[in-house]
Order: sequence, then C-alpha cells, then structure tokens
Amino acid sequence: MASRYLDTSPTVAAALKAGTPIVVIETGFFMKLPYPKNKEALLECEQAFWQRQCVPCCVAVVEGRLKAGLVKDDMEKLCRAGKSCARWELPDRKST
Repeated sequence: MASRYLDTSPTVAAALKAGTPIVVIETGFFMKLPYPKNKEALLECEQAFWQRQCVPCCVAVVEGRLKAGLVKDDMEKLCRAGKSCARWELPDRKST
C-alpha cells in the first residue's frame, strides 16, 4: 500500500487490516553498526517480535520514501548504505 508520503509493506498492511499487533522498529539505531552486523541485528530483532506473535514494522527512509515495513530489497539497501536519513533526503512537501 502506498500513499503520497508513505509506503506500507504488504505484511504491515495485512496486519493493520486484521488488527494484529504491530511493533515499530526505528532503524537508525541499527545503522550505527557496520554492515552486515546491522542487518543481522535488525533481522534478529524482527524475529524476536515474530516469535511473540507481533508483526515487526521497521521504519526508514529508503531512496527518499518513508517506509513502514521493509521488504527484503529495502532492508538490504538501507543496511548497505549504513546510515539514517537526513532532512535533505526527504521530499519538500511544499513543492509536491
């Protein structure tokens, strides 16, 4: 599911529709680790929530889009880049 400013992964969208508990994981903390440790830690964190019957929802900005729930390719891009977004990476809402 996509909106003007937010892309929601199919897994997170289905959980929202079903009323399944969702836990938001802010990815900036994990980007302080070097690749591939950041990816391993993020996946381990996600797995811990899956084991508790919660849907993990990693949030990040990937290629200028706000993401709620990262698909495999988005997680790989984010972890390889190894950085959180800066204000200049976000679209200017006044011009859109």
